[in-house]
This record gives sequence, structure tokens and C-alpha cells, in this order.
Amino acid sequence: MKKSSFVNILLSILLVVGAIVVAFLLYTDMNTAFSRVFIIGYVIVLFVYALFTILLVTIKARTLTRAQIGQRLLKFSMWFVFFSVIKYAVSSLDGTPEISFAYFALPFGLSFGLAFSDLINKRRASS
Repeated sequence: MKKSSFVNILLSILLVVGAIVVAFLLYTDMNTAFSRVFIIGYVIVLFVYALFTILLVTIKARTLTRAQIGQRLLKFSMWFVFFSVIKYAVSSLDGTPEISFAYFALPFGLSFGLAFSDLINKRRASS
């Protein structure tokens, strides 16, 4: 196993364990200094890891051909429209859907992950 893949898998496992701990702390409404520091630290680590992942995908995507980038952008666009329509339909069942810039964050992240996530663990970016 490549060293970069091992580090990425280890970080992913730590992020999942951290998410479980944060969910437990929030669910039990633990109001201690440790819980606040842990949650703030977890959010910072999550943000830095997300930026690192986006940077890594961007660097590896530079080696793709125009046709491969076009295919991935088409896949991204289709997933984005699909998830946006699903989110709009579900939110309209709850009441009046309020559309804002933050409304599209979840469909954007899911679409980006589905279209470009295979670039994270590849040494050479070929599709």
C-alpha cells in the first residue's frame, strides 16, 4: 500500500471517529470545557482536511486531458442538478423551500465528491 493512501485512509478513519464523538457530545448535551475544545478542534481539522482534499484533487486534475475534464464536469453537473432537485423536492414537502447560497452547499459537495473523489488516491490521474 502506498504511503499517501495509508495516510489518507488513517485520516479518514480518524475523521469518522471524531464525528461519532462529536455527535455523542452534542446528543448528550455535555457542557464541559473539553467538549467545547474538542468540537472546535474537530471543525478546524475537518475544514483543513477539506481544503487539503480540494487542493490535492486540483493538482491531480491538472494531469487530465481536456476530454477527461469535460467528462468529469458533465458528471459533476448532472449530479449537482439531481441533488438540487431532490433537496428542493424534500424541502418543499416540509414547507416553503427557502433558497439561498448555502442551500446548494450539500448538493455541491456531494457532486464534487462523486465526480472527482477517485483522484485522491491515484498516483497518476487517469480515468
